[in-house]
Amino acid sequence: MVPAVIAMIAGIFTAHTVKPDFIITIVCFAVSIVLCIVFRQQRVISTAGSLIASAAFGCLLYTCHEITGKVSLPAGYHSYEAVVADEPVDKGNRMRVDLQLCNGPLAGRTVRIALKKDTVNQQKNRLTTGDGIVAVMRLQEPRNFGESNFDYVTYLRGRDIIATACVNSRSWQHRSVSLGRLSILSRARLRALAFRHTLAEHLRNTGLTGQDYAVVAAMSLGDKSGLSDSIRNAYSTAGTSHILALSGLHLGIIYSLLTYILARRPRWRTTREVLLLAAIWSYVFMVGMSPSVVRSALMLSVYSLASIAGRDRVSLSALSLSAAILLLFNPLTLFDIGFQLSFISVAFILMYNYRFSSLVPLQFQMSHHIISYFWQMICMSVVAQLATFPLVAYYFGQISLYFLPANLVVIPAATVILYSSVFILISNVVPVVQTAILYLLSITVSVVNKVVLFISSLPGSSITDVRLNIFQLILIYIVIFVFMKIVFLLKKNFCRY
Repeated sequence: MVPAVIAMIAGIFTAHTVKPDFIITIVCFAVSIVLCIVFRQQRVISTAGSLIASAAFGCLLYTCHEITGKVSLPAGYHSYEAVVADEPVDKGNRMRVDLQLCNGPLAGRTVRIALKKDTVNQQKNRLTTGDGIVAVMRLQEPRNFGESNFDYVTYLRGRDIIATACVNSRSWQHRSVSLGRLSILSRARLRALAFRHTLAEHLRNTGLTGQDYAVVAAMSLGDKSGLSDSIRNAYSTAGTSHILALSGLHLGIIYSLLTYILARRPRWRTTREVLLLAAIWSYVFMVGMSPSVVRSALMLSVYSLASIAGRDRVSLSALSLSAAILLLFNPLTLFDIGFQLSFISVAFILMYNYRFSSLVPLQFQMSHHIISYFWQMICMSVVAQLATFPLVAYYFGQISLYFLPANLVVIPAATVILYSSVFILISNVVPVVQTAILYLLSITVSVVNKVVLFISSLPGSSITDVRLNIFQLILIYIVIFVFMKIVFLLKKNFCRY
């Protein structure tokens, strides 16, 4: 799986860069398939043909997605009926709102607008998922930002956002709109997000306020709309911004909780895994099916199915299969920063975490469980940081230096916050229990925020204004691979003597 998926990724990247002709792509794919069939007895030619076929298939996927995804935006201003497709994000005097259009030739497509707030009627500014509006706006093709390496246009296209617009406070109003032209999946997703909003309001009504509430909502429900720029920047500077986006860490914690709740008898293994997957995907659907959480759920699904089949669950092949499925449905996912960060971090953990942790003898770890727990956390944090810091520097021009102490606090706290949030949502019938859990949750999230703010304010907490090009990025990864190889060879030779 690994070489085939790498070739497929190379094909998608090539198609994105070169924009090959559709007919030429089909011919290359067909010729490579013929090579595989005709020379199937000759390993070298057959292997080369299969890799070329995988690369050509990646090119074909991207080209087909480009052809089917093209839309013609109408010129000038038009009136659109739309429904709010996600929680609006406060940007000072504006709100960033994703709208799903409900009328006209673009019905069912999503646009991102900058909505100017009404300074007179504050009630008008209160929008939430599922609200219908009518707006007069001029749709424009998305544009990239200045000199940043971040490809904003591809980022939006990967989320099926076809256009942007700026709407002033007098050009829109609340109104009930018909969702009849939206797909069944889109309508179900809107209902799920409305349910998420209800749960978020329940959390808010328990007494959580300000950025403590915003962090809990982001970590447990995937609602990051309440996070302020200062808290986002603090988590980013401290190297802990991954904790604010629902990802493999969060779903892994929930998966572990559900595994312990359900029976663990071997004969019920298949039933347990099916129930676990149903619960995980229900949660994913409820939080809006964001790309990061879908990636994590798909990896957990492959993990569970491999367990049922008796195969190695934590392998690069399972990771590659997850990536292939995601790219098959949407090849533009490859250019999503979250996709790149999550998969390269998991790949590094699978390749190097065990070797890195074995630098401390296993016998010592088995006899000192607390030390072993923190050592494993340190190893995973270091390996994940090695995997991701070049990409973070490339896209955002920043390298966090105090990520290790920050993650030693944040990762255990994330488990407490997630478990506490779940129990608060299901413990309405027992107010005393809910109060006790809420107290624990409030203290935990408050301490986490203060620690992150403190670490981010320390001198030299991060290196900023880093400028890398794609060749320097590749060179850094080559250096990291060589460095890790040398370290483990030295360790092997040292143990031999």
